[in-house]
Formats: sequence, C-alpha cells, structure tokens
Amino acid sequence: AATYGALPLASDPEGVPNTDPKKAGWSLDADGTLKVWSTEEIESFGWAWDSDGIKTEHWSPVREFVKSVDTTKVDGVSSMNCWFRNMPNLSDITNLKIPLSTTTVEDLFTGDTALTEIPETFEFHDNMTGIAACFNRCTSITEFPSHLKLPANVITVGPLFGSNPHFTLDMVPKDFF
Repeated sequence: AATYGALPLASDPEGVPNTDPKKAGWSLDADGTLKVWSTEEIESFGWAWDSDGIKTEHWSPVREFVKSVDTTKVDGVSSMNCWFRNMPNLSDITNLKIPLSTTTVEDLFTGDTALTEIPETFEFHDNMTGIAACFNRCTSITEFPSHLKLPANVITVGPLFGSNPHFTLDMVPKDFF
C-alpha cells in the first residue's frame, strides 16, 4: 500500500484531480504519523461509514498503521467525515487542527479504540453543523477537554460518544450544552 499521495482540490477541473502532492497531499511516516496538508481547499472525499472510498482511497489502505495525525497544515476542507475512522492504533490527536471552513466531522474518529483522551487542543468550531458519531465506539476515551462545547450551529449530533463504557454525563464539561 502507498504511504503518500496527492489529494484532490476543490478548484480542480471536473474529472481532473490534483496530482501534485505539494499542493495537497498526505504521508504516513515510519513512526505512524499521518500528515495531511494543502495550500488551498481540499475537495471533500464524500466518505461515509458505508462508502467504498473509505476502504480504498488516499490513506484508507494504511489505517491500521496510523498512531498519530497532523492536520496543522491543511488550508481548508468542508468535510472531514470519516477521515480517521477505524484506525485501531490511533492514540494521539494533539496535532489535529480542524480548519474553520470545515462544517462536518461526522464519524471522524469512530472505532478508534486506542484513543484514550481528547486533548485540550481539540475544539468544535461554531460553524460546524454535523458532529454525529465523531467519537462513536472510541471505547477507551476517559479524558475530555474542560472547554469542549457543542457548536452553536450544530444540527446533527447522533451518538457522539456512543458505545463508550467509560463515558458518563458527569465527564461532560459544564458548558458543553
């Protein structure tokens, strides 16, 4: 499986996706860090929990090797749905930056069973409308940032922390709702 590649841009002509990883791309290094970057808006992948692309496109074939993610150099993307879903060894999301242009992060970390905490650096932006199942089936999370709150414009929440035996309502930050 490839450990790097180019990503499509929102500005790409119809049927002609970007092939230059300097404009937008991804790489997985030997330490298991998945880096995603772009110099302009990335085209949304259209991934959903049941789509074929989530199994075959971009970094999908190497999901099991990812231990940490770094999106600090992503210029923008409207949807990050399923980007890091079902990565059983993902344990560090400290360098996750969700661009302000991102409106949906549904199923972002679903099934990431090695993830034990949501770091203080994590936040939902107020312009997000979809966060459903963002941490669904993340069965090891026991730490939540004290400032975490629902986005002001959220429409879909779904099982945000579903199937986590450690999750209790007293773990939710006081200003979450």
